[in-house]
Amino acid sequence: MVLRINQKIEGLLQLCRNKKDLIELDEMIDSFPGLNERGIKQLKYFAKSKLKGIQDLANTLKDAGETEVDSAISGLWFEFRSEWIRHNAINNYNMVMHGDADSLSVLQSAYLSFLIGEIEILISEEQLDKMKEVMVSIQYNS
Repeated sequence: MVLRINQKIEGLLQLCRNKKDLIELDEMIDSFPGLNERGIKQLKYFAKSKLKGIQDLANTLKDAGETEVDSAISGLWFEFRSEWIRHNAINNYNMVMHGDADSLSVLQSAYLSFLIGEIEILISEEQLDKMKEVMVSIQYNS
């Protein structure tokens, strides 16, 4: 299904409206009892700042053309995907070397993964395949 520009912008804004209460995040936190109060505050700030960034981008794009909107959404995907890769690298290294990963980093990675999935809905399948190829090429030096 091909989405129109206003549907893509509304999709970003709807994501922010629907997720601002961080219910999913609270459910994720419940499964990590080792996360202390400071870590919970850091995670909620992390999530809110990501949603605020998405909202600011969507509001900026209200009068933009299709190319600008698609480029901005792709840029957001690359940004979050790169950050997700970094968190996963840290988490995987810590699991291998120390037998444990930092709960905050694991939850940040999980939240980024959730956002990436929501953003992917707004990108055409053909474009998303190309973007994934680029990320794999960069990540694995191929």
